[in-house]
Amino acid sequence: MESYPPYWTWDWLQSEVEITVPVRIPADTPPDTHRCTVRGWQNTDYSNEPAGSDDIVITVRNGDT
Repeated sequence: MESYPPYWTWDWLQSEVEITVPVRIPADTPPDTHRCTVRGWQNTDYSNEPAGSDDIVITVRNGDT
């Protein structure tokens, strides 16, 4: 059984992970990689760095539901 950290860390997000998000993508959207901004990023490592925004790359694949 794999164990997971109790919260997402930036190190985890640097790896290749697959997430499901509740968005509708038009069926004719070409497979591509898009960049969006995650706003209000929270520091879950309890560091003194201020929360901010980070870019996260999302790959869109046709046929995903």
